[in-house]
Parts: sequence; structure tokens; C-alpha cells
Amino acid sequence: MQCGVGDYSCNLAKSLAACAEIQIGVLTSVFDSNESESESEREGLEVFPIMKSWGLAETLKVIKIIRYWSPDIVHIQYPTEEYRDGLLEWFLPMISFLMRRKVVQTWHEGYSRRNVPKLLLKAFVPGRLVVVRPQYKEKLLPVLRWALRNKRFVFIRNASVFPKIALGEQEKDILRRQYLRTQKRLILFLGFVYPHKGVELLFEIADPALDQIVIAGKIMDEGGDYH
Repeated sequence: MQCGVGDYSCNLAKSLAACAEIQIGVLTSVFDSNESESESEREGLEVFPIMKSWGLAETLKVIKIIRYWSPDIVHIQYPTEEYRDGLLEWFLPMISFLMRRKVVQTWHEGYSRRNVPKLLLKAFVPGRLVVVRPQYKEKLLPVLRWALRNKRFVFIRNASVFPKIALGEQEKDILRRQYLRTQKRLILFLGFVYPHKGVELLFEIADPALDQIVIAGKIMDEGGDYH
């Protein structure tokens, strides 16, 4: 799974499913294979991989699943790679609220000014707002802070989705020598390479004589002006 928010959601769902008194259902995009579905069944999740896209044409599927599964809480994660440019994501909180469900949203990233009109569709829906970055509210655009003035923010730091590994000093030295030449420091960027990520700042900050930069991530819009 390339999307970090998708990985986060998967781990969250598995952790909640471990509680016997909690039932977890996951509405997600169509799987590329049956492997993910069989794994989710072993983890005790009920997964609905039915969304061919997140465009408005798929709205009826969302309504039918909410009616069928009848959740007490609808928890929506933002943003994810699979939403792409679909408009349905912006209406999910309002649809759930109008169907008389409690709504919780988790916002993983900030938003640009051009997204403000669509963000208001999410901001005005009652319910908790979970953020994974410190001082998230203070860094929002003023118009968004106003729209969210009555919403209760809950800060829950995002845990790493990578498994822990134990390496000895010799193993660490071998790995470092694979990437370092004459430099002393190894700087790693892991994630999608979007303009708003500011990856190019690493080249301004790093000293070529001391630092070796490694970018482990998917380059979006390859061949575009940014790259």
C-alpha cells in the first residue's frame, strides 16, 4: 500500500478490531487482487472494497453501505491517494451526518487556499476532528479557523507505520556505506514527491560535502514543470 494514510487507517482498523466489543467495517476502493481481502478477514475486519472511484457517481454505494451496516460512528480519513480528484470525498461527512450517524474526521495534512470552498462542506459537519500534527489549528488559514471555531480538535500523534528492526552497529555501518561516499550524514526523505512537500528544500539545506540525500518515494506528475 503506497498511501501513508491508507497504511495508518489499516493499522487503526486492526487495532480497534482486536477489542471484542468493537465491530469494524471498512469502505474502500476496489482491490487489485484478493490478497488484501483475505488478510482483512483474518484480522476480523468486515471490508467493503466496492468503490471504483470517489466521484459523485458512486454516492449511492456509500448510502447503501451506511444503511446496510448501520454504524454508530463514521470515521473518515483525509486525504488519501485513492480519492484522487473525486468530489465525493468532500461530501462524505455531510452524507453521514444527514443519515443521522456520528461523524469523526481525521485530517493528516494541511490544505491550500484553493480548497477552502470544498473544505467548508466538511468543516460545518458536527463531530470531533482528529489531527495528527501539533499546532494544526494555529497553522490553518484564517477562514478555516473561523469555520472550525466550534469544532473540538483532538491531537493524536501519528505513529510510524514501519515495523521496528534491530540492527547491530556493524550492520548499520554496512548500510550507511552503501549510500555514503565521502559524506558523513545520510538524509532520507520517504513519501510522495509533491510540490507542496517542499522536497527541494533539502538541496538548499544540505551540504554536499557532508550530506548524502536519498529520496525513497513516488514522483508524482513525472515530467512536469516541478520535476
